[in-house]
Amino acid sequence: MAFPLSILLIPYLIFLLLWIFFSFVGIFHLLNFGFKNLVTLMAIFIYVGVALFILIISINYINQIDWSFKIGLLNDIINQKLIFN
Repeated sequence: MAFPLSILLIPYLIFLLLWIFFSFVGIFHLLNFGFKNLVTLMAIFIYVGVALFILIISINYINQIDWSFKIGLLNDIINQKLIFN
């Protein structure tokens, strides 16, 4: 039984969607219910900048992988001839 390595991208994409959703919720709450001053805006810009930096680094690492590679599970066990004496 083999499956493509690209299946492992699904949890990564789910994580990214949750991260983006919670980031928007956090920024929304900071802007609506937080103090509206320079410190709040700087914190938002620093957070967004660091988040984008981490995202760019992870995309660079992910692009280096051959996602068409297939991973075999239990191939040795399934293909092994069992001899019972």
